[in-house]
Amino acid sequence: MKGSTVLGIVVISVLLWNFALAADDDDKDPNIFTTENFKYFIETKQKYNWSEAATECENKKMNLVSIDTKAKSDDVKIILNEAFLNNKKRIPSMFIGANDLVEFRDFIWLPKGDVFTYTNWEKNEPNNYRKLNERCVHLGYHGDEKWNDINCARKLGFICEQLLNPEGGEAVPKV
Repeated sequence: MKGSTVLGIVVISVLLWNFALAADDDDKDPNIFTTENFKYFIETKQKYNWSEAATECENKKMNLVSIDTKAKSDDVKIILNEAFLNNKKRIPSMFIGANDLVEFRDFIWLPKGDVFTYTNWEKNEPNNYRKLNERCVHLGYHGDEKWNDINCARKLGFICEQLLNPEGGEAVPKV
């Protein structure tokens, strides 16, 4: 073989090896959870305000999770159980992709701006407690998957999501 052909084979082999290793990274990342239709990323060690959390998700080609159906809520409950409850840990407070920043008490899911058709609020929520400008939504307030309104400037963990295509191939960002 010519030297350039051998070099080409080596370069292609190295690229394929790196691609295979990168594909396996999600399997090794304890913050990544995959269900039939979604890949989720859970961040609890670093704390961010709501806007920073949304940006962190976008940097991962993901969005803050939109829990817009009972089926999605069940999906999220499964990954929360896997991440926390199975390990005897309390579910921490984490931002999700909803707020009422456009119109007070009209909560929407971002990035699309879909209005709520499904809710999973804690009892007596949302309440804008003590008029503290609670305009964003998080879960885990009582160590469960129920929602609570909270000031967007608070620093919490967050959950990102990425839609997988129906064939189960590459992830397709919703952004």
